Amino acid sequence: MPIKGSKEEEFEPFLDDIYEYSDFSSYFDLYIQKRFSGDKEACSDFELLEFIEELDDESYGELLREAFKN
Repeated sequence: MPIKGSKEEEFEPFLDDIYEYSDFSSYFDLYIQKRFSGDKEACSDFELLEFIEELDDESYGELLREAFKN
């Protein structure tokens, strides 16, 4: 449920069509108007993902053991 007054609230009337039918056509104009252009930072809390190498089963197990030690 969108927070009252939030940008998500504007899309509320279209959610059923989006979720049930993957139909975005009914709000396309609103999407174009509200979309993030990429010309500015999205959010002060934004952090790029850190990509790690693919781990084999043994290395993954070690990583999990270390994570749950703390």
